[in-house]
Amino acid sequence: MIIYISGAISNDFNYKEKFKQAEEKLLKMGHAVLNPTIVPPMFSHEEHLHIDYAMIDISDGLYMLKDWESSKGAKAEKKYALEKNKKIFYEGEINC
Repeated sequence: MIIYISGAISNDFNYKEKFKQAEEKLLKMGHAVLNPTIVPPMFSHEEHLHIDYAMIDISDGLYMLKDWESSKGAKAEKKYALEKNKKIFYEGEINC
């Protein structure tokens, strides 16, 4: 399964490590992982979402990190994924 990781990035100085740990966990479970932290930070929020949506388009589902509800971007990603009939998985409740 192809899984896209979604969670808070802004105002989290440790976001790359948090996403990397989630990526490693999902890889060990046998999934292909799309990690949005690989996108260079030079892009605007809107440009990032455009790239994120493209990654979501080719994914089977989203893996929502525990802090996703505090993130405007993660909320938008979840809404978009649900519109595209993607599966939603939550950190700590893995069934993917």
